[in-house]
Amino acid sequence: MINHRPRVGELLECDFGQWSEPETVNGHIPPEMRKRRLVVVLNGDIDGYSVIVAPISSTKAYGRLATFHEYLPPDLIAETNFYTKRDRWVKTEHVRCVSKKRLYYIFDNGKKLNQKLPNDVVTEIQKKVLIAVSGKRILDNMQIEIGV
Repeated sequence: MINHRPRVGELLECDFGQWSEPETVNGHIPPEMRKRRLVVVLNGDIDGYSVIVAPISSTKAYGRLATFHEYLPPDLIAETNFYTKRDRWVKTEHVRCVSKKRLYYIFDNGKKLNQKLPNDVVTEIQKKVLIAVSGKRILDNMQIEIGV
């Protein structure tokens, strides 16, 4: 478990848990996010106990779901004994507020890695989150206001 307030753009692992069997509203139900996976922190300063994260996947989406995914080229995430160099996508439609107790540092051969995505990449992820929550109009209005 982490013992610090994570920074926006920081890469961590999140243990989302498993699906309930049998399905119950007191547990995770498909297609909700499950298992331990790589996440990017979108807000680490909620209340000292909660963090907003978006999961990262190596599975490419197609069709409508692809509009919610932000591509991460292989060079943005360090290779470890668990994470290979490959294309990845941030799944902004699965953004969640989680307890810090679900978050873990990323290690490679016993060494803790401190990884953070570049600010411009985080901005693109945040835009995709707005699109995922039907906030595209906000983005369009912002572009009009700044003259883009």
